[in-house]
Amino acid sequence: MNLPEILALGALPLLLIPLLAPRNPELRRVEVRLANQTFSLEVADTVLTRMRGLQNRPSLGPDEGMLFVFNSSGRPTFWMKDVRIPLDIIFLDENFTVTEIFQNLPPCSGFCLFCKTYRPTVPFRYAIEVPAGTVAGLKLKAGQVVKIS
Repeated sequence: MNLPEILALGALPLLLIPLLAPRNPELRRVEVRLANQTFSLEVADTVLTRMRGLQNRPSLGPDEGMLFVFNSSGRPTFWMKDVRIPLDIIFLDENFTVTEIFQNLPPCSGFCLFCKTYRPTVPFRYAIEVPAGTVAGLKLKAGQVVKIS
């Protein structure tokens, strides 16, 4: 075997971990108030739950979504790999203030190298994924504060 083949074989188990690990069990939920509407969001606060996100969900209710919790502020990249529905992503700082919003992100079910990535321009601590069109419908803007309970 040559070096590239050895490296590929060595990396294979790492690529299979998300596939072999059990699916997200019932994740903890929190109530979040965006503008004038309450949402029930699943909490993704581990590396594995953040990696999976809303992948392979056939649908999402109009008042449902996911809250991504990071240990510290930064600029992690999001993508829509294996997400079946279009989404809006709302980025929040440590005070739950909206810092940036991406709207109507299309699903990507193709080969992962062809999935577009999304990275905010400013650091954030939390991110909320909701069905596409939610942000426009609520007229949500940067600077607004989100209430989480």
